[in-house]
This record gives sequence, structure tokens and C-alpha cells, in this order.
Amino acid sequence: MDIILRVEFGGQAAVIECADIDLNLALTRYFRHCLVHNGAPVVLAYHIKTTATEWQLWSHEQLLHTAPEPFYIYMYLTRNLVAQLVRYCQQAVVFHAAGLAWGEKGIMLGAPSESGKSTLSAWLIGRGFDFLADDMVAISRSTGEMTGLTCPVVLRKESEFVWQYWRPDLADEDFVNIFDGAVWLDPTLLRPNCIRKTAMPRLLIFPHYLKAEPLTTQTLSTAQTVFQLMPRIITATHSAEQGLTVAKRLARQVTAYRVTYGDAEAVADWLEQILNH
Repeated sequence: MDIILRVEFGGQAAVIECADIDLNLALTRYFRHCLVHNGAPVVLAYHIKTTATEWQLWSHEQLLHTAPEPFYIYMYLTRNLVAQLVRYCQQAVVFHAAGLAWGEKGIMLGAPSESGKSTLSAWLIGRGFDFLADDMVAISRSTGEMTGLTCPVVLRKESEFVWQYWRPDLADEDFVNIFDGAVWLDPTLLRPNCIRKTAMPRLLIFPHYLKAEPLTTQTLSTAQTVFQLMPRIITATHSAEQGLTVAKRLARQVTAYRVTYGDAEAVADWLEQILNH
């Protein structure tokens, strides 16, 4: 019998039907912080089937992918589902950014891939910050509230100091996945009860990691903040005008900084100081 998983992000949901127990457990482990029983309307439906020779991934009666082993279905599905939920997002504008919170204050870390924002996010979780997402957040068009696609934090080998400091007891089987030189780390392994579903953005950081560099910060104007935000909009269904409207409102409601750093602990100290002020 198929087991149905329901994944939610940005005001809509996707369902996955899978009869294989092991694959279902792997998908549940990956999406565990995004799973809901009801709520947002379903815009996507996936069905995983097997034949005598292959695994198949179907969506709305269309064959998306075939593979000889379930691992490759798992990898394709986790990426495709996220991309499609972003594509169908109508109620919010999605930004390529990490999302955290300190008390009632939401924090966005806007930076491109391979810039160190996941490493910084993971370190901040250990320091006591709540976690929404490490790669993309949705800002509601109606309320300005931030929600996150709360999946595992993906860390490269050079970031192993993070889990070695906060959780030196972790073994390979504790990670959600280890693939292509990276580990997929459930954020609750760094700090239990760190997951936050929503937060109102109050602080926006554009971090840039440079090895051994001292911490430097620069306050950004509203116009500079909008300029930095626009390239990070990844919602394909919105017009540039809609994205600009949300970016302008977000820029007005936050304090924004450009931050250069070589030590995540220094950033954590600075953030706590300004957020507690």
C-alpha cells in the first residue's frame, strides 16, 4: 500500500505516494520539518512505481525519471519537488537566502551558492538561533512574514569544524545523507527544538566569507538593499514588478548590512549584540 507524504512550502503543497518502506523513510527524513497532514492546497502530485527492471517517478500521469536504484529517484525527486514548489508559488516571493530567527526577530542571510551561508547558518544554530532554512525563504506578499523550506543543511567537508565543535559524537549514520563531498545535516542535531516555522524579517545580512579576515560591517540604505535583493528572487511565476514591490517593502522593514568575515563566531557575537540592543 502506498504511503502518502505531504510537503508544504510557500502556501502550497506537494504529495508523494510511495509503497517502498525504505525509500519512504528516506524521504520522510529529508522532508520531516516540511511535512503536514492538511492545510495548503496541493499543486503537485508524485507517484513512485517499480517494475521488474527499474524505478519510475511519475507526476500527473507524466513519467519524469527512471533509475535502476531507488537512490537516484530520491535524489531527483528531492530536487524536482523543491524547484516545482518554487515555480508554483503564488502567495509569496521566494528568495535565495537562509532564514533564521532570534526571539521575535527574523534574520535573512542573502548570499549566492558556495559563499558560506550554510556554514554560517549551521554555526548560528549551535549558538542558539532558530532555523527556518539554509537556501530559500518565502516572503508573504500580503503580510511580509517569512517562512522557510526547512530541509537538511548541506555542508562541505571544509565545514566539518561546525559539527565537530557542536556535536563531536556524530557518526556517518547520523547524517541524512553523505553525497558528492557534502553531508546533509538535520539542524536539530546541532540544537534540539531549533526549528521555527515563521518569523517577521527584521535583519538582513549579505555575508561574504574571506579566510582570516576580521569582521567588518557596512549599513546599507534602502535603495542598496533593494539592489542586493533583486538578483536573489527565484520565483519564476511573478513579474519583475511584483518582485520589486516585495523587495522594496522588505528593505523598508529591515536593517540591512554587508558583512565580511573570517570567523563565524565573530558574526554570532556581533548579531547577538545588535539584536539584543
